[in-house]
Amino acid sequence: LSRLKELSSLNPLNCLKVFSKIGFKECLIIDVAKVGSFKGLDLTLLEKIKREINLKVYAGGGIKNLNDLLELKRIGVDGALIASALHEKLISLSDLKSYGFI
Repeated sequence: LSRLKELSSLNPLNCLKVFSKIGFKECLIIDVAKVGSFKGLDLTLLEKIKREINLKVYAGGGIKNLNDLLELKRIGVDGALIASALHEKLISLSDLKSYGFI
């Protein structure tokens, strides 16, 4: 907690670098403003995180279709939260199976 003020001044990428240095192995990146919005993900940020930091990355917030999942897979994201897209039938279980996600 003594470093909380210092951490709050960092951008997400630099904050994750600090977390990685102190032993974190995984992170969950959610754009809470996009949860349930189906507006897509910040793929640029996620790709940068995967390229620059040795963490398992799980992403959520804004996933709108199977193409989003394929992009996440392409950049090496380790998992995704897709509840809203499943609930709204924008992604089907058969699609997930046919592309090897489940």
